[in-house]
Amino acid sequence: MAFIEVRLFGGPDKQAFSKMTAEITKIFGEVLGIAPDHMYIKYSATADWGWNGGNF
Repeated sequence: MAFIEVRLFGGPDKQAFSKMTAEITKIFGEVLGIAPDHMYIKYSATADWGWNGGNF
């Protein structure tokens, strides 16, 4: 079982989330052997990120 959380800079894009879900499911299946029906993926968009000593 896996609970995967993805945080993205900017606003939501449901089409991109759908493509990303397919890729994440594939990778977790191949690398970790987790079945697609044992994965839950949560997407969150945020406008506030800090990196390299500053915010953007």
